Amino acid sequence: MPMRSQTYSLSLLWSLSFALTVFATGFANAAETDVDLPWKGKLFEAPADAVLEGAAKIPQPEADESEYLVWDERTQISADHRVTRTERQVYRILSRDDIETRGSLAAAWTPWLEERPLMRARVITQDGLVHELDSSTITESSASNVQNQVYTDTRILTAPLPAIAIGSIVETEVITKEHTAFCPSGIVGRVVWERFSKCHHLYTEVRADASIDLSLHGVGKSVPLQIQQVGNEKVWSLKQYQPDPIKVLWDYTPSDHTPMSFVTYCTGTSWADIAAYYDDMVNRQIADSELGNLPDQVKQNWRANHDEDDRRALVTIAWAQIMNSIRYTGIEFGVSAIQPARPIDTLRRRYGDCKDQACLMVAMLRQLDIEAYVALQNTQSLADAAADAPALNAFDHAIVYVPRQDDLKEMWIDMTASYTSFGELPADDQDRLTLVAAPTTDNLRRTSPSRSSDNIRRHKTVYQLKTNGPSTATVTSSSTGIFASYLRSAYASQTRQQVRESLKEQYAEVYGDAELSEIQYDNPNQPTSPEFTVQYQFDSTGICTNDLGRLVIELAPGAAFNYLPYEFVGPEYNQLPDDPDAIERTLPYEISRFIYRTEMELHPPSGFEAVSLPEPKTIQVGKFQVAMTCKTNPDGSVHFELQLNTGDGKLSPDQLPEFRDKFLTLSSNAAPSEWLVPIEFAYQPTLRFENGDEAGAIRQMLQIAEETPEDVFNRSELSSALLNVGLVRESQEVADQLVADAPESELAHWTSAWASMHDRRGRNMYPGIDREKVLTRLRRMLELNPSSVNGRYNLAVILEHDNELTRYSDRESMLEAAKIYRSLLDEQAFESVVVNYGILLAHLEDTQALRRLVRTYPTLNEPWIFLAVAEINRNGIAAGNRVLDQATNTLDGDFIQANVAARLRTFRRYDLLQEFLENRPDLKGVSSSLRHLERYEDVKLEPSDPASAMQSFLARVLKFGPDVEKLRELYTSSDNDKFIVADLEKLPPSLYQIPEVIRTTFGQPDLGEDIVSLYEFEMEGDDIGGYTVTASIIDDVDIQDSFIARKVVRDGETYRLLHPGRFMHNHGIKALELIDNGHVEEAKTWINPHYQVERDRVGMFNQFAASPFAQSWFASSESDVQALRLAALLLASRNTADQNIADKLVKVRDQYPALLQLQIDRSRLTHLAEQQHFEELLKLSNQMLENYPRTPELLNARLTAELGLNQHAKAESTLKLLDGQDTQIGITSHLAYLTQTDGHDRALEYALQLHKKKPEMTSLLSTIGWRSLFTGKSSQFVDEAEEATIHSFTMRELSANRHTLACVYADDGQLTKAFLTLTEAIDARNGVEESFDQLVRGRIAQRCGLPEAAERYYREVQPAMFNEPAGASCVELANRWIQSIETPEE
Repeated sequence: MPMRSQTYSLSLLWSLSFALTVFATGFANAAETDVDLPWKGKLFEAPADAVLEGAAKIPQPEADESEYLVWDERTQISADHRVTRTERQVYRILSRDDIETRGSLAAAWTPWLEERPLMRARVITQDGLVHELDSSTITESSASNVQNQVYTDTRILTAPLPAIAIGSIVETEVITKEHTAFCPSGIVGRVVWERFSKCHHLYTEVRADASIDLSLHGVGKSVPLQIQQVGNEKVWSLKQYQPDPIKVLWDYTPSDHTPMSFVTYCTGTSWADIAAYYDDMVNRQIADSELGNLPDQVKQNWRANHDEDDRRALVTIAWAQIMNSIRYTGIEFGVSAIQPARPIDTLRRRYGDCKDQACLMVAMLRQLDIEAYVALQNTQSLADAAADAPALNAFDHAIVYVPRQDDLKEMWIDMTASYTSFGELPADDQDRLTLVAAPTTDNLRRTSPSRSSDNIRRHKTVYQLKTNGPSTATVTSSSTGIFASYLRSAYASQTRQQVRESLKEQYAEVYGDAELSEIQYDNPNQPTSPEFTVQYQFDSTGICTNDLGRLVIELAPGAAFNYLPYEFVGPEYNQLPDDPDAIERTLPYEISRFIYRTEMELHPPSGFEAVSLPEPKTIQVGKFQVAMTCKTNPDGSVHFELQLNTGDGKLSPDQLPEFRDKFLTLSSNAAPSEWLVPIEFAYQPTLRFENGDEAGAIRQMLQIAEETPEDVFNRSELSSALLNVGLVRESQEVADQLVADAPESELAHWTSAWASMHDRRGRNMYPGIDREKVLTRLRRMLELNPSSVNGRYNLAVILEHDNELTRYSDRESMLEAAKIYRSLLDEQAFESVVVNYGILLAHLEDTQALRRLVRTYPTLNEPWIFLAVAEINRNGIAAGNRVLDQATNTLDGDFIQANVAARLRTFRRYDLLQEFLENRPDLKGVSSSLRHLERYEDVKLEPSDPASAMQSFLARVLKFGPDVEKLRELYTSSDNDKFIVADLEKLPPSLYQIPEVIRTTFGQPDLGEDIVSLYEFEMEGDDIGGYTVTASIIDDVDIQDSFIARKVVRDGETYRLLHPGRFMHNHGIKALELIDNGHVEEAKTWINPHYQVERDRVGMFNQFAASPFAQSWFASSESDVQALRLAALLLASRNTADQNIADKLVKVRDQYPALLQLQIDRSRLTHLAEQQHFEELLKLSNQMLENYPRTPELLNARLTAELGLNQHAKAESTLKLLDGQDTQIGITSHLAYLTQTDGHDRALEYALQLHKKKPEMTSLLSTIGWRSLFTGKSSQFVDEAEEATIHSFTMRELSANRHTLACVYADDGQLTKAFLTLTEAIDARNGVEESFDQLVRGRIAQRCGLPEAAERYYREVQPAMFNEPAGASCVELANRWIQSIETPEE
């Protein structure tokens, strides 16, 4: 039986004599029947030549078979039941193994029972010589006299056989004779006639005195059992010639099956006699045995804690008293082998074997007035005691039997089962025929077999999974029956520290690491409860894996099946080929009956849910049952359960493969120790984010962070999610706080590093990031985990850049980066590392390392490219060509050469670049600009050249992009940042795209400056009137949309750009300055270009068709200086914030004719409206309407004033006059009126109706999108906002429409789209950020549940430089959304 402790082994050493009868039966009597021999003559008498000749005729067996030429066993039983056994064997020495294993003779005996055995042997060698056993070589020694804590006096005779050699014939004889009868009431023995060895001549015989009542019983195959009367003896014999040996020994056979056939002989007449004989022996030992005050102590304990009716408790206390004070040790010298020690002696010694302790318990119970007896069992033999063969030596174990009496139920108690709870029998005692040594016994009784439900092990593990750092497992194992006994024994054999270390090693082997924090288990030496419980807790980082929010734990449910024979579950058995010679099994399989339940409860971190669970499955084969379930609990945890119930423990030969097939289907063809069931949990915020619910995802992350701030993974994901939706500032704040809270977390430092690698627009590795902070975080990350590939790679990347984010400028950092790349390639090569490492080596001019890289990756283009570039830089074009000649033999030559040219550019060695290209005039894939590039410093104009201002401007734009900080000094001091920003927004897109491409491709801004060498500059003008400088790309260079013209003026000792201002108002101011200083012609150069643009675009004969500036100049003579001055004033008045200009216009109004006064008044209307001087605006507009009734421009001005003064009734009348007038003005007016009077919903409704009526007015699409933001209905008008971007005609309009769409996306919760669209809007204005961009970021923050951040963004919104819709400006939307924070929407 599996899991049986060694303390359950033999306790009655007199069973040794029984064992000898099993394996050494027979006797020698010259007058009796002779065994047939393969030669003439008798054993030990036949001539050597005859023996050798006879043996030679017998074929030798197969190499792996053992053989006996003769096996002769004889048993003789005297009238007083004494036994004499004779065993004779003849065999050949066929191999060197035989010399080792069959070269000696041995015999064991028990002196108190038997005489010293007689031994003789004869060895006949191949040369015909005979060698007799020398009796002087026989040695006598003690047997292993301490086995399983049992001390015996067994002796052993051993002697070496002489002249053993291959080919020798060996004859042996051993005679053992009892001088004392084992039991006068009867003995039992076995004569085995079926053997595993090949026997040519086999003879077995049993002789008994005629007075003996001899009975025979066959077990296994049947043989004749007739007993013959021969003189004064009863004789049974069996003679066999070359019987078939046992060919197979089956495992896991039924308990009533024996592997070999035998005949049991018995001399007893009844079980009553045997029971009475042993009962008398027990009673003699118990008689007059004083147990002192022990019984009184037991009673006192019982009465103090139990009712007097509870007599079972009294038995239990007595049992516990003996179990706790008497250890298992047997002294089985002489008759003590069968006779129990006196209870008083057992108490005094504090030890005893099974019969000693059973006798003590019986004495104790009898003194407690409880009837009890010693009972005998056979527990060590596969075969049970024979029910029809009464004999004392049929048993090897003693237990206690308490019959049913009064209020006590029948009980069986094994006093040596130290780890079995009271009321249970150990497995070996179950289902056994038992002799109760009582006066009333007349037959054997059978103890109850255990059911599977009696042997239960429930192994439950509760996992608290973590995404970062060690997860925790709490294990509770509760066992009953055989499991409890085994575990008690195992735990009792170790100290608590040893148990702890053992468990730690066990789990470390599985998970890679394990820290045991708690362990508790029942006292294994006090089995007072049927259940044995163990509970412990351990932490390990290997319990689960987390890959981008996919948390996976692999459950190992196969432990239950490890208690099954491997043949039941091993996949290899299904792969074995059919063996036609295999012996078919007919016996059923039988194993232990038990239930093993594995439970695992998985508690994921907050935010994680199970993705998919294995389907429930059931296996039913015979009485074997397997049930597997896996379900999600209401709290989100997962409960996995697998139960194996072996039922009656039996499977037929046909059922076994069926069970195995079904198990392997369940385990996906894995053995129990390799069977893994992966359970995956998905991070729900990530799934929600990926599925479009980005706001909900981030809100959930925020909630988790608040509830479980120690969850580093969640906060890291929160930082990443905020980064993905453009909330860079908040992402960095979360990451930095995470580092502060978890300074020892690798993930925390990585999160902060990654967030800090993005600029405020969310761009990775752009100027403006805190490089030193990133370095600090990455270095600390690598201190915590030096093997992190992600950390090392990004550290190398950041080391390639200096604090300005320029690549390859710091040699020391470059060398450190190269070392990191090299280590990464040694461990795990991936292409980006090869490329980065190769470029770095080229800049370090390390051609030796590059050659190693080429040899390592000969099929990759990049190493060849970088090696060629390095050779050209270091040794010239010819050296590079030699590399290219090698590379182009197997790789794409044009591709490699084109990339060599592109990479040569990064070193700004344009002489080498052009020499390289001169030899390759037809090389494809090379930009024409590469053939003309020069260093900026080589083409830089002198500061005295007015064009130098334009050249410097271009150089900085191409190097840094539209960076106001870098460009401010190039403008005149009168220009403010707002005007500079407006100017940069109007640059050709290529001037923004070129530095972007250079930065992302090469990381070297200086290369952008060099693009200036591709420009040629022209200028007109002088220092007095200023210059118009134009820059255009030289011929043959394929850079599109790169023309640029700017006004340059002398500003002190330098030349600077003059920004045109709001609608060119700065040009008007400059013209005024020139006019006032007498430079009229020069002033015209600032006026005429703008006038010409308007004249070409608008008909001038309608006094309200063009701007007041253009109309005034159109109505004047070019020689009229005063008219020129008025035109300059009107142009300057476009900056409506300039009150000085407005005052000058009022002052000079009366100096001009009515036509020009009209234009002055038109300008004043614009100024008054923007300055919100509504009373003056109303007065002036009414005056003008008297002369120009129903003019839309004037009606709109009056409407603006009336609305500003809340004169809604008058505004309604004015609006009616506008209906049917100029479309754009009418729409604007109508929207303004509806917004103020009826609200944004009505204004949106109007825009929708109008667009339905006039779908060709695509400008209304953007209006609908924008107005929907004020109504909370943006989700209904996403399509309109998206379509508006398609119908944008100018970059400025595209930027505005994209900004509207970004706001709509943000309001609708499409946060990533909002962020990306905002990026596109900023890109459409050449990367220039405006304050109203914060509307998008604020709405994103608000949708994410970050009200403070949202308000902070909203309050950064400033009025736009250009006109916005009345009542629906960016500032008004920001204020509206601030209100929604203070009063949350439903």
